[in-house]
Amino acid sequence: MVLFRKGLSLGMIVLIAFLIFSGSSASSLSQTTSTDLTSFSLIKSWETEKVFLTPEAVLYDAVNEILYVANINGSPVDDDGNGFVSKLNLDGEIETLEWITGLSAPKGMATDGSTLYVADLDALVEIDIAQDQIVNRHRPEGAILLNDVVFGPDGELYITDTNAGKIFKFENNEMTTFAEGPVLNGANGITLHEDVLLTGSIRQGTLISVSLENAETTVLLTGFGAFDGIVPDGNENFWVSDFNSRIFITNLQERRMVLRVSPGDSADIEYIVDRKLLLVPTFRGNQVVAYEVQE
Repeated sequence: MVLFRKGLSLGMIVLIAFLIFSGSSASSLSQTTSTDLTSFSLIKSWETEKVFLTPEAVLYDAVNEILYVANINGSPVDDDGNGFVSKLNLDGEIETLEWITGLSAPKGMATDGSTLYVADLDALVEIDIAQDQIVNRHRPEGAILLNDVVFGPDGELYITDTNAGKIFKFENNEMTTFAEGPVLNGANGITLHEDVLLTGSIRQGTLISVSLENAETTVLLTGFGAFDGIVPDGNENFWVSDFNSRIFITNLQERRMVLRVSPGDSADIEYIVDRKLLLVPTFRGNQVVAYEVQE
């Protein structure tokens, strides 16, 4: 292929070369200016009573202005039927402790305001919020320990499986394997960012991007310990919880530890953007703690 010919100016040659090489090295993640992560701090706003039973995840429902808390109430791997979901208001007051029962080891959740989806061992549990009841259980083939759930750009759902090292996709009432491989061994929390999924490995301490176009996985950062939850802050940064009682902030290029949680462990977190409120379920601490973000 001939790129240059006699008569082209030096400026034109430089322009053509720039277009060629910039196009061939384009990233699925936009290149933005790094945020100064040293400006972030967390100030405790409120904490609940210690009435939850192994709370693994908290989720904000913006439609119904309520928080859901997933309680394992036992071992995170046992199919014992002891698990339940609680309802908590935004001031930290418990509305219903055992709102939905009959789960085993409920973990990450996602909602559109009418349906609550919960990762529960080998099943994605579908809950009708208005009817206060479980309406379906979807079991992907090969599922072992489903952990977190996030909506995709077209309403589909992506679910991590920590022990299978996979991400499943739920669309049109069908479950399929979307991504798998050694990089996803220990896949835990998951969120959506532009045209990729962001997840992390609780076993490898890595932050990973997964292309929505071709499921290609890329390790972005390491050093997150026992990576658990990840949530966007609404400004190109992400809060990450390390199960070993640490909270990080990252801009996908670097990370910084902001807080060491005490007492208890920091499990699958939530962030309410318009309130600048980070919510941390403390697992063995049996409470949810809310922190105001200051920067």
